[in-house]
Amino acid sequence: MTHSATQIPNLNAAIIDITPEQLRREMEHEQSMIEIGRVAAQNRLAAEKARGNASVTAGGRALISGLSLALAERIVAKIAELEDGRVKRKPPEVRTLQLLPARDMAVIAIRSVTNSMASREPDKCTPQVLGFAIGSEVEDEHFARLFRQSDRGLFDLIVRRVNERSKNPAQRRKELMEAYARVEEDPAPRMTDVEKKRMGVFLLAEMEGIGLLQSFTTRKRGNRTIRLYQLTEAALETLTKVDEMSLEMQPSLAPTLIPPRDWVSLRSGGYWKPMAGGQRMVVARNRSNGIRQATEDDMPGVFGPINYLQSVPFRINQAVLAVVLRMRERNMALAGLPPSELEAIPPKPHDIETNEEARTLWKVQAKEAYTRNATAKGRILACHKVVTTAKALADEPAIYFPKFLDFRGRVYDAPSGLKPQGDDLSKGLLEFAHGKPLDDVGAWWLAVHGANVYGEDKCSLDDRVEWVEANSAQIAAVAADPFAERFWMTADKPFQFLAFCVDWAGFLEHGYGYLSHTPVAMDGSCNGLQHLSAMLKDEIGGAAVNLVPAELPADIYTQVMERVVAMLEERRDLGEPTAQKWLPLMKRKTVKRPVMTLPYGATKQGFADQIMEDTLRRLSSSWPRVWSRPATPITRL
Repeated sequence: MTHSATQIPNLNAAIIDITPEQLRREMEHEQSMIEIGRVAAQNRLAAEKARGNASVTAGGRALISGLSLALAERIVAKIAELEDGRVKRKPPEVRTLQLLPARDMAVIAIRSVTNSMASREPDKCTPQVLGFAIGSEVEDEHFARLFRQSDRGLFDLIVRRVNERSKNPAQRRKELMEAYARVEEDPAPRMTDVEKKRMGVFLLAEMEGIGLLQSFTTRKRGNRTIRLYQLTEAALETLTKVDEMSLEMQPSLAPTLIPPRDWVSLRSGGYWKPMAGGQRMVVARNRSNGIRQATEDDMPGVFGPINYLQSVPFRINQAVLAVVLRMRERNMALAGLPPSELEAIPPKPHDIETNEEARTLWKVQAKEAYTRNATAKGRILACHKVVTTAKALADEPAIYFPKFLDFRGRVYDAPSGLKPQGDDLSKGLLEFAHGKPLDDVGAWWLAVHGANVYGEDKCSLDDRVEWVEANSAQIAAVAADPFAERFWMTADKPFQFLAFCVDWAGFLEHGYGYLSHTPVAMDGSCNGLQHLSAMLKDEIGGAAVNLVPAELPADIYTQVMERVVAMLEERRDLGEPTAQKWLPLMKRKTVKRPVMTLPYGATKQGFADQIMEDTLRRLSSSWPRVWSRPATPITRL
């Protein structure tokens, strides 16, 4: 087989007419996205409140952003008053009020109270209980920052590990403090319980002054009077209304059943039904000057390509879906597919109360099962969403993926889960709705794609085609019975390779003219450096990122790694001890993220953080005293 230059698609290709019935069906489909998203958001909201984390909800964040500055000003005023010595009543200590910047302390105090009001019974919200909780959280934040300053790499590593284990903020703080105590030889002095209560009670009084809380007295048994706190009506209304509004703004976005609306302005396009909060073509967390200044006059050159991309019809690959459904029915965790359900926790021994040896063994086994489940849970849920969406859309002749841009102009699929830019499972479950008859060029590129997704991508393109031709019998056997011939499960991208096997077997059977629906993927090599090399007409850089024709693919990451290793070896030979320690850690993966993020403005500190994270992750087994009980920072960190 031979190949020739690929033709550029016509960006002005006409979109099929949409009938009123198709539009009505699409509007119902998008309404279901809103309803599903609302239910999911309600469940997340209830879960956060139940675990004492109400402050992370939209309503909780609104209270914090709206009141933290006023509270911070009161804290600053109190510190000045204390330093002047004009306070007669027993005050909070100046030292404790200065543990954190005033604004940060205000945020923590409001957060603590919001969480407490949602998770505690009303009769437990006393000044002593709430005050102690606030003081404890302020101290935990203080020590967390000391920990991060003393060893940022280790701190980040512990944070990531414990975040995988627990979502409870109190548990996170507790475990982080335990980890800090184990690794810090000379920790700073802790606050006493009295100091915590004094600080907390002072902050409660100030939060009453800014309209967040109100106090009242009530009688308990024995006619004893106690003081309790509750949110003011205004604060409760803000919390409730903002949380309720947020439920409408989190639709569970899915593919559309008809071509998405063309983008004709920055806020008009994509889905057909108006979504709460509106739709934006450019989605960016930080609104840069370029995004703010973009006008409709600037954008026609962008509208055309993005509208073309989102008008491309896909469909579900029935052959791959059938295999995936069968694997999930049998709970087959193969080819990168997670198990269908969580692992059962070992049953308790019948004599667990009296047999210490059996009890200890069961605890170890149960802990290991809990840990495996915690790691697998996210993958199981993600897989379930992808497969559920594919099943629901399996009979659709065509589905579409609305697009948006990030601040760099990169194009993304709006739906979550199943999408062409998703993981291997998502890509394997999708194929083009409109096939193309294969000629010698198409078959050649299809073979290159098959070798690439299997993992034979470091040789020349012709060698990849030869590899496919040499393994055609095995590939055809996979298509005939993927469970008898499991050759496909060893691929780098198993489900994309499975889809290729089915398509290649069809080509082998029918020959040229066979209608192929497989998307042939072509990946860039460090796109940021490709753009820089192209703009600068840099032949050296261009060759390193595959902009210059070559027999074998270049790998910029390996080239950088080899250069760094050579420099370290030279310094080692000169007697520098640090160089010897770094040499075993210098892998391709170590340099990949810094090289990849350099064109996007990453800083030296960012590079250092990335390298420390990647190297410390590999060294984690050498810190048994830390990992004997992992730790996690408070939510703010």
